[in-house]
Amino acid sequence: MTKKSCKYVFADVSLLAVAAIWGLTFVTVKNAIVLLPPFAFNFYRFGLAALVMLLVAIPQRHRIELTTVKAGFLLGIFLFAGYSFQTVGLFYTSASNTGFITGLSVVCVPLFSTLISKAWPGMGVVIGAVSATIGLFFISGGSVSNFNIGDFLVLFCAISFALHIIFVGKFAVLHSTVWLVTVQIATVSLLSGISTLFLEAGNNTFVSAVWPA
Repeated sequence: MTKKSCKYVFADVSLLAVAAIWGLTFVTVKNAIVLLPPFAFNFYRFGLAALVMLLVAIPQRHRIELTTVKAGFLLGIFLFAGYSFQTVGLFYTSASNTGFITGLSVVCVPLFSTLISKAWPGMGVVIGAVSATIGLFFISGGSVSNFNIGDFLVLFCAISFALHIIFVGKFAVLHSTVWLVTVQIATVSLLSGISTLFLEAGNNTFVSAVWPA
């Protein structure tokens, strides 16, 4: 196997690992937001993640540029929207529905990419997108009217994550990966903190029981 092939395999396995880990978090988050409101929970979780990333990023401080900060902030907005819709949606729908509908970002990515680049996706991507759409129909019991408000919120989450994926693909080759991740995660924490102050005031005190989540 060539070095280039190894990189492709490593990239695919990494993305598969991300999907697996991501899927495991839905039940955990569902339980956590019973104890702590959604925006407060996201503020603490992403604040902790930002601190960890800063420890990794600071040794590479010479690689941060203003354009990287701007790109990271834009990605952070999409990520904030995605996690906000997802976490609030979990209040009103099941963890399994949330996980599946969030996965419909695979439908939105080729759709939005086509609109942005004017280039049609491959047949395999089209088949996958159609299959996911059919799955969404079945999970709703064969009727869109069976969707509740939580499902619609999570659908907006899928759209936000799709935009995040598209722009990550655009920015990742242009900027320091470590700083791009750090800035976007810090942005999610900042926007979540602002949201909890205005929308969850008086109910956002940290609860130690959510540490595992």
